[in-house]
Amino acid sequence: MTNCIESDAMFGMCAGLQLREWWIMDGIEMDVDVYILANGSHDMLRMNSVKAYKLSDYLLATSQVDINKE
Repeated sequence: MTNCIESDAMFGMCAGLQLREWWIMDGIEMDVDVYILANGSHDMLRMNSVKAYKLSDYLLATSQVDINKE
C-alpha cells in the first residue's frame, strides 16, 4: 500500500510549482515517501497508475529561505 494524501489544494500547488510528476500504482515498488494525489485518485490505484507528487518535494519547494544580511 502506498502512503498517500488526497488533497486537490496541495495537488494544484505542486502542479503550479512544476514539481516532478510521479506515476504510481498500488503494489509497484516506489521510493519511500508520502505521495500527494488529487481527490478520488486513491481508489483508482488498484486498477490504473495515477499521477502524484512527492510530499518531500512539496515541502522543499515551499520551505522558507533565511537570508543573512551583513
